[in-house]
Amino acid sequence: MAVMQKMNIATGESNEISLLDANGCVLRELIEREFELVMKNIMDVNTDTKAKRSITVKFTFAPSSDRSYMATSVGVTSKLAAVAPVEFGLTIGGTDSNPVVMETTTEIPGQTSFDGEETEEPKVINFKAATM
Repeated sequence: MAVMQKMNIATGESNEISLLDANGCVLRELIEREFELVMKNIMDVNTDTKAKRSITVKFTFAPSSDRSYMATSVGVTSKLAAVAPVEFGLTIGGTDSNPVVMETTTEIPGQTSFDGEETEEPKVINFKAATM
């Protein structure tokens, strides 16, 4: 089993450490940050509860030509659930020269909902026909 040592250059003392504790425990911090993103994504009501999330840790080792040293990097990434699409209806009307789109709602404008809110007028978008 490969052993990782942390050496104090001033005193020459060394002790065995885990790869997780190398470089001031940066790997642990990176994993915890991605884990927090995963937890927030799971709690987001706009994501699919059945979608699986994952955290990937990737180590890259580049040895020197004499094999006495290796540059090491670690990356931590997460795969999150996508935000679910929101569906809504649009009514299309108007003329060729002045098309109009209006959002479709099931409520009547001015009607009061159960929570006491008044339904707004539907949004209308007027387009001017493209000239060629």
